[in-house]
Amino acid sequence: TAQHTPRYLNRYLKAKEGIDQEEAAIQKRLHEELSREDQHLRGIAHVLDENPAKTRGVRLPSAAEKHPDVLEKKKRIARVKVALARKAHLEHMKKKAAIKAMQSDDSSDSQPHRPPRRALPPHFDIRTVRRFDPGQSLSFARELFETFALSYADTSLLTGYVGRDIVQLGHYYAMTRFGCALDCNDPQFNGIDGILGLGMPAAALETIPTPLVFALANDRGGLEGQNYVNERPMHTRKFAFLSTAVSGELQLGGYDRASTNADMVYVPTTSTTEYSVNVQSLTFGGIELLNWRDKTRPNAIPAILDTGTTCLVIPDSLLGGRVTAKPYS
Repeated sequence: TAQHTPRYLNRYLKAKEGIDQEEAAIQKRLHEELSREDQHLRGIAHVLDENPAKTRGVRLPSAAEKHPDVLEKKKRIARVKVALARKAHLEHMKKKAAIKAMQSDDSSDSQPHRPPRRALPPHFDIRTVRRFDPGQSLSFARELFETFALSYADTSLLTGYVGRDIVQLGHYYAMTRFGCALDCNDPQFNGIDGILGLGMPAAALETIPTPLVFALANDRGGLEGQNYVNERPMHTRKFAFLSTAVSGELQLGGYDRASTNADMVYVPTTSTTEYSVNVQSLTFGGIELLNWRDKTRPNAIPAILDTGTTCLVIPDSLLGGRVTAKPYS
């Protein structure tokens, strides 16, 4: 799933919109006050006259008529003073609105009668990821009315819509459907550009039925209809990966023998929806956690191999009486 614009920007955009509206209103009031000041100066021009007294039937020249340059200079000075005052007020209001927008809704440091503001919990920050921009792709098409919501065992949630485009991994590319995430509630996704699904088709969403590895393979298992004319698929639907705490590598079409200490061992899976294998023993710190009650016959339980799981899940039951103690207790 590719990251897209989430709702978390709405709060910032609303705050910015409020600031812009207030700034426009202040500028409008500034223009009106300048106009009124100009009219006022024009109305009191006779006060500036050196001899404002008038005789009956005789019209004396006004100061504007005697010294028009002096009056105009005084007008300009008055306008500049008003403009500087309004500009300072405008800057003050902008700073005040920006500070108000950054503060939390339930508390404020400037209000002593309220308790101190608590630190906000970590949240997903869309600015930490490189987003996919559908507008920059000529081959992108949105699937109408197709959305998705993915939830995980750690309560994290991703929501968005379904799109279709040419997706490339390494030398291989094909047209396929994928999810464009619009929202996320987990800060663990900060800095993560998206999720690469390598699962089985039976576990896929109805709106996104073809996992990427199947979409990039020559044999798609009957999914997505005819192969796209402009594609370069893998001849063998195989993949391998290795990772450390700081980096990882995905190998397509097989595995690189130079990256392993021994030849690959293949084990049959126990499910068509998950990568699961039978496990007979499970140890932690040298302690056996699967103590089988009946050791005269083979015993095993299915274990799911999932690179996307951030925790190790161990049974906390007696497995129907098959073990003498709970593996997780």
